[in-house]
Amino acid sequence: MAKPQAAALEASALEAALARAQGWFKCAEDIEAQISNGTDRPVVWYLISDSLALRKAAADKYGQKIVTDTETQPLHVDCNNPGVGRCAGQRQVQVLAMQTAVADIMTFAMTDVQVITHDSGFGRIGGWLSGRTKAIWELGSNGAYGGRCTQPPVVAENIANAWSGI
Repeated sequence: MAKPQAAALEASALEAALARAQGWFKCAEDIEAQISNGTDRPVVWYLISDSLALRKAAADKYGQKIVTDTETQPLHVDCNNPGVGRCAGQRQVQVLAMQTAVADIMTFAMTDVQVITHDSGFGRIGGWLSGRTKAIWELGSNGAYGGRCTQPPVVAENIANAWSGI
């Protein structure tokens, strides 16, 4: 494939990733408007996602507003997960993937506010570990927004009732 075609395909993939995630960004903007309360206090977003394309696209679009990893391709450590394949001979890769996941969850837990999706066990654990039971905003499945982030946050006990796949 010619380089201009490859670049166009990559740009298209990045745009598609951003389009799918607009609910998260809209929610973050709404919460930021609420908590900044007209002050000039800077707000920075910490983005974790299993989509490297999304992280790259968000970093390109939002610049210094986003803190995210734009280099590491996520690896699901469940070798029996459909689509992941077997992990034979990949012990070091699995160890690094687990260390990265734990670091992401712990860093996420240290943020002031968490925006998660209904289906995200990863986000849910980070939200619970934060100890802030009134700082978790939950989007619908697949990031459906629906104006939820202009309303009060979710009560942590309520999100404990949903299965999230982990």
